Amino acid sequence: MRLSPLALSALLALGACSTTPAANDTGAAAGDTGAAAADTGAGTDTGSAVDSAAAADSGETLYMLAPGDCFTFATATSMDAMSMTCGDVQSLGGDLSTPSGPDSMGGLCQLTGTFTSVSAVPTDYTACAWSSYLEVNLSDGLADHGLILRDATQTHHYRLHVTDSAPSHPTLVFAFEQID
Repeated sequence: MRLSPLALSALLALGACSTTPAANDTGAAAGDTGAAAADTGAGTDTGSAVDSAAAADSGETLYMLAPGDCFTFATATSMDAMSMTCGDVQSLGGDLSTPSGPDSMGGLCQLTGTFTSVSAVPTDYTACAWSSYLEVNLSDGLADHGLILRDATQTHHYRLHVTDSAPSHPTLVFAFEQID
């Protein structure tokens, strides 16, 4: 193949204009290693922490709860049980349910407002109106909502920041932190 003098000059000019290549962009947010937190749940465990750029950037570990699955806060695991008697909270096609405690009250308290992180969700639950069932408005979902939940024994309280929950994505994605 023979190049014209004009084409050869253009190629040489392009080569002369090149600079040292920049560092490879991995697409990861600063500090995000891309590694998800290890899930140490039992063999039937279907849930685990998930890694996303948002989680790593805010320092939150995110968990997923698919419809029909139950989540236990003490072990940070979910399992597919399709039973109302498992774990601390169960997802029912986007809606949430908790076992009723000795006072016949449930363990769910939905907070008003929107929240950007689990640390933004209040820890004071004295004014909570506890219920055992939360019906989610399917057109809105629960993204950026805050919840306070009691465990099944109603001994410990947890604050949750829901990062994703919508009609097109009925799996609840959230971060949580134990209050007491």
